[in-house]
Amino acid sequence: MADPARVQVLLSETGGAYSELMTALERRLDAQAAQPVELRVRQIPESYAELAGVLAETPDLVVPVGVRAAALALRAAGNIPTLSLLVPYDSYFTLLENASPATPQEPSLRSAIFLDQPFERQLDLLRLLLPKASRVGTLAGPNSSRRIAELQRLSAQRGLQLTIEPVKSGDNPVAALARLLDRSEVLLALPDQSIFNRASLQAILLTTYRSDVPVLGFSRAYVNAGAFAAVHSSARQIGEQAGEWIAALANADHWRLGTPRYPDYYSLTVNTRVAQSLGIKVTDEVSLLEQLQALEPPRP
Repeated sequence: MADPARVQVLLSETGGAYSELMTALERRLDAQAAQPVELRVRQIPESYAELAGVLAETPDLVVPVGVRAAALALRAAGNIPTLSLLVPYDSYFTLLENASPATPQEPSLRSAIFLDQPFERQLDLLRLLLPKASRVGTLAGPNSSRRIAELQRLSAQRGLQLTIEPVKSGDNPVAALARLLDRSEVLLALPDQSIFNRASLQAILLTTYRSDVPVLGFSRAYVNAGAFAAVHSSARQIGEQAGEWIAALANADHWRLGTPRYPDYYSLTVNTRVAQSLGIKVTDEVSLLEQLQALEPPRP
């Protein structure tokens, strides 16, 4: 029998979402891996030196879960393929850029499943929920501003007019929001921590609600707090996709990762109380999800 492939998982934390992800990953890996895979799971060491000692055993693949684990692993893994999970798009590329110059950055050795959703999916949900809306506003912070050209292009393809209000680091996002709302029928919230955070959340939602402007968020928690709707992926869903990916690599007997990916599996949540207050009629979440999935290109 061939020696098992060795996969080292490094968790930023234990319990909660991390436990949920690992349970899903292990189940999907066990179901789909035709080759033996030895999965080693531990919390990320506190120091770079300690992590280097862990990785000295040269596993076939390193899987950091969460931003803290990814930050250390991307620096320490050297030429070991590294698949980062539960990391936002902007955070992942910032961590990759900030790694040492000797750290490999090519997709064959460094890849990820992003925590956030592709713009296409968010905009398609917006069109399904608000088919008559054409004016979309968004706040762009230091991180999200790097992707505004992509968002503008995708919005234009869907007949949407995108208005952007920049928010500099340290600025009050509510002041920028007030300048934006008169020109917007819906606010598309981007996962930029410099804008949408615990300190600003309620003020942003209250301001948009008073202006009768629905907010399309990026997490279930944001919808629960008062956003109109969001498409999002759970830790379980990302764990399932990761398990499938690792199984495919093991079955192919190579560890060339390829381009980072958005979540394949996702859910959507609609705040029906907000919809009723704003006079927006929506179909049930199951039907909406089916319609959204029908717009997705087939997976390879």
